[in-house]
Amino acid sequence: MTEGYEEEPMLRYTVLLYPREEREDYVLVPSLPDYLTEGDTVEEARAMARDAI
Repeated sequence: MTEGYEEEPMLRYTVLLYPREEREDYVLVPSLPDYLTEGDTVEEARAMARDAI
């Protein structure tokens, strides 16, 4: 750790991933009620969720 620098604790969220065959996969975060994101693939949906959180 760098002197004079305190790391912020990492927050953890439960993420619900809904893969769909005919449409984009989407992600909900129950503790963030207005939050919804989606992606063309499961991996993309997860990445979009991580960036948004």
